Amino acid sequence: MSPEIATGESFAFRLSMMRPGTFIYHSHMNDVVQLSGGLYGPLIVLPPDESFDAEHDHPMVFGWRRPAPQGLEDVELNGRHEQPSKATTVGERHRFRVINIAPAGMVSAWLMRDGEPLPIRLLAKDGADLPAHQQVEVDELPEIGVGETADFTWTPTAPGTYEIRVGFAPEFSFAQTWVVTEKPPTGNGPVGGLHRSTRAGPSGRDHALGAQPSACSLAATVWTSSRTRSRFPLQSLPISSSE
Repeated sequence: MSPEIATGESFAFRLSMMRPGTFIYHSHMNDVVQLSGGLYGPLIVLPPDESFDAEHDHPMVFGWRRPAPQGLEDVELNGRHEQPSKATTVGERHRFRVINIAPAGMVSAWLMRDGEPLPIRLLAKDGADLPAHQQVEVDELPEIGVGETADFTWTPTAPGTYEIRVGFAPEFSFAQTWVVTEKPPTGNGPVGGLHRSTRAGPSGRDHALGAQPSACSLAATVWTSSRTRSRFPLQSLPISSSE
């Protein structure tokens, strides 16, 4: 338990993580109100010799934006409704870390093209890599419950426009558009372009849909197994490899 933290003050938590993986931090006081107010975020633990690669590593945090949601407008992905488009090239491997921090409900994820699901490869569950024989291709991520995480990878094999969808069902989910192009002959083409939504406010929430920003902006902390690596706001994903 932390001490009481006054407005404008901070408190630093220091801990040693037992293994690399995808984890979550969140409040445990008046849970539904604080979680729907944005008091949570991904906790990414890296091996000691790795740095976070924001071009190819993508936290996808599903949560509520208000208690007792009645529709998709009352939930959010990465603190917003409208998702920023991305660009990559054929052969670039991307990792997606799906986190369900909603107070209730099950969520899944899909890779879609022209309305049809395409294979994704399962990688990890609840902060631990799956055994090799379970790292298989599936057409949808198995549902994850409250407080669960699941990682999958996607390596585009053909140019085109794709969607990563996260939510309750493909037709009831948040979509992120991915534009895939051929890799330039030099091998130095653009990858993973990040375009910030012009409709998002300072907390990353979509004000055009009438929602108020959270008291706390969604943020993530990246750790190595032995010490912290860096802290960054999720909506812009700047990464420093300095310690």
